[in-house]
Amino acid sequence: MTAPPAARKARACTAGAVLAAASGLYPAAYHPYFAVPGLVSAAIFAAVAASYRREAHEDARRDA
Repeated sequence: MTAPPAARKARACTAGAVLAAASGLYPAAYHPYFAVPGLVSAAIFAAVAASYRREAHEDARRDA
């Protein structure tokens, strides 16, 4: 059985948050302010992933 669409989107956004955090921390070796855009986008991805994860849990609870 495949995962519900919200769960797939949550996993994709979590992966995006990890990649954005990594790409934000790499330039921080030159100057700390260079990390800000990557970390902000990672925070946005994490918030969206949490929203999709909550939606997936609600869908699973409704189907059970």
